Amino acid sequence: MLFIILTVLFSYRNTILANKKGQNAMVWTIITIASLFLSAFIGTLIILLFIYKGAFNPLEFSKFLDTNIPAMLTLHLIAAGGGLATGYILERMPDRKQ
Repeated sequence: MLFIILTVLFSYRNTILANKKGQNAMVWTIITIASLFLSAFIGTLIILLFIYKGAFNPLEFSKFLDTNIPAMLTLHLIAAGGGLATGYILERMPDRKQ
C-alpha cells in the first residue's frame, strides 16, 4: 500500500516539475515509475543479501517482509530514493524559456 502511495506522490510531483521545466510530463512520469520499481528491486536484493537469513524461498521471504517492519520500511525508503533521484535530475534542468 505504501509503495502505491509513493508511486502516485512522486509521479504527480515530477509531472508538475516536468511541466514547469518545459519537458514532456508523460515521459517523466514513466521514468519516475520505472525508477521507483528499479530501486524497489535493488532494495529487495539488499534486504535479501544482508538482512534475510536462511535459504531463499519466495513464500518465506514474503512472510518475512510482512512480519519484519524495519525491513519493509527499509525497502520503501530505498524505493523512495528512486523517485527523489528522478526529481533531482528534473530540478537541475533549466527552466522553460518564456
